[in-house]
Amino acid sequence: MNNANAIVTYGTEAMIEGRTTTFGSVKGFYADGSCGCPEEGMARAIKNGEELFWINLNGCTITDSVAHNRMQALRRDLMVRLSIGDVVEFDGKLFEIVPQPNDNFGLTEIN
Repeated sequence: MNNANAIVTYGTEAMIEGRTTTFGSVKGFYADGSCGCPEEGMARAIKNGEELFWINLNGCTITDSVAHNRMQALRRDLMVRLSIGDVVEFDGKLFEIVPQPNDNFGLTEIN
C-alpha cells in the first residue's frame, strides 16, 4: 500500500485548491490516439528534456444558461479534492502536487 491521497490517470479531472484541473502525460496523450506510438512519444520527450507528467488548469465558460451551470456543478461535485502537498499515484509512480509560477500546479516525482 502506498501513501497516495488519490490514484489518477491521464484525463482525470480534480479540484486542486478550489480550481478545476486535468492530469496529463505524454504516454496518455499518445495512447489516446492523438499522435502515434506512446513509446516513441515518451522517448522523444525524454530526449528533448520535456515534462512527462503535468497538471492542466481547466478553463471556464461564462454563461447564464441554467442547464449548463447545473451540469458543471454536478461535474465539479464528482471531482476528487486535492491540495498542494498531496501525493497522487499516476501511472504507477508517486508524485507530490507542488505550486508553480503564475498560480499553476506541478508534479514532483517521489522516489
